[in-house]
Amino acid sequence: MNEHYFMGTKTKEGFKNTFGNEISDKDYFGYILKGGAGTGKSSLMKAIASAFEGAEDIALYHCSSDPDSLDAVVLKNSKVYICDGTAPHVMECIYPGVTEKILNLGEYWNEKLLQAHKQEIMISTDENAALHQKATALQDALSALYSNIFTQGSRYLLREKLLAFSKRFVRKHLTKQKDQQGSVTVRQLSALTEYGYMTYTETLESFDSIYVMKDSFLSASAELVSSVMQQALSLGYDVIVSPSPLAHCPYEHILIPAAGFALISETPLSALSDLGELINMNRFYDRDTLKAVSREVKLDTAMLKDLAETLYDTIGKAKRVHDEIESYYIAAMDFSSVKELTDELIYEIRSKER
Repeated sequence: MNEHYFMGTKTKEGFKNTFGNEISDKDYFGYILKGGAGTGKSSLMKAIASAFEGAEDIALYHCSSDPDSLDAVVLKNSKVYICDGTAPHVMECIYPGVTEKILNLGEYWNEKLLQAHKQEIMISTDENAALHQKATALQDALSALYSNIFTQGSRYLLREKLLAFSKRFVRKHLTKQKDQQGSVTVRQLSALTEYGYMTYTETLESFDSIYVMKDSFLSASAELVSSVMQQALSLGYDVIVSPSPLAHCPYEHILIPAAGFALISETPLSALSDLGELINMNRFYDRDTLKAVSREVKLDTAMLKDLAETLYDTIGKAKRVHDEIESYYIAAMDFSSVKELTDELIYEIRSKER
């Protein structure tokens, strides 16, 4: 089974990387890839994932700036991961040669060819950085609007009604698994990308019970996820939770693999209704008193959508500039050597299995 997530996402505090939750087990051995754009890091990881397809449970971590590109691959059975260790998701060895190894793909480029395009590479790199800086500013503005909608909803939330529903909901879907508390793993299921507010729905294909929360005011769905999480943990379930890339609230999705159960938030920026059974979360607000701020919330929601389109366009522009940078490195790379390295890695990982 293949799971798909994002390595992380931009936040107002910078790039937030949830990948460390996946590889916190010290039994894992990691190959950390270094090298610039276009050096074949993503292609190497895709080749390794393909080589172990069907024989391993695999988690693929995508880049939110370019979802077609991989930032990491985790082979769960073999307890091996391969990841991009360059900015913004910088990773270094903690126990070099014991639990990690650095692989520098920069060894396979022709530096003279790169020097011939020094000015073009520097100009494009600076332009790419400026576009990412603009994207971060736009995301900060989006987060402020999102937070305002969330706060207004939270003020008029019918918490007792929501809690009663949550308890009935959990009783219907979950039974006690074990006496000890379950564990929490954080993974990024959704992110803001050039394609919009993107959620890796492929990860949900093995889940039998999927519920989608439709929530105009955002806070009820966050409260329900939090309540379901706490109850599931007390029943002994291990849970996967996914933070919102804009969030005032901690989590917007929860997956409980052992129960084949998923609770997914549909935000004003996402369209996930077709995933499963809908839950109308608007019934958990005091609609009479909420009328006082409903016009403000509608305006914030409209601005949120407009601003998001500008952000998606900016991320797309940054990606196209990144492609220009890649073109210079691709032309300077010895990919036959990268292919040899990939084959050696596959052999080495298979040898570790024995």
